[in-house]
Amino acid sequence: MKKLLITLTVSCFATLMFAQNAAPQAPTKASISDYFQFDNDQQVQLNSILDKKAQAQNEAKSLKDSDPETYLNKLNIASEMYYMELRNMMTDEQKKMFPDWVKENGKRKSVLEKQLRSEGVSDLEIRIQVAEKY
Repeated sequence: MKKLLITLTVSCFATLMFAQNAAPQAPTKASISDYFQFDNDQQVQLNSILDKKAQAQNEAKSLKDSDPETYLNKLNIASEMYYMELRNMMTDEQKKMFPDWVKENGKRKSVLEKQLRSEGVSDLEIRIQVAEKY
């Protein structure tokens, strides 16, 4: 009985530790669409916006090793354009939900930053990884 109790305690502890160390997930196309309850036309626009963001990130990749600050700047510009285009396609009701969604993304970014910092990742690399993900 003691062995079973110890085993269960250790496995619960390990599960909790793993759950805390898991990197937060960036919002997916499905989660964005579900959150704002996009209609079919907005789904198409969302696909286009996400494609533009991915294209801008891919175009900047060549700078990652040679000029990381410029790379980071281009990622941040792509992210700002993404947020702006996303908000512009929303209805007035969806726009009311937008600040809360951005706030949730900010919380996920903070969790990722803390996790990377605890792993000893440099400040620049933390900023890059967060920008790549969000």
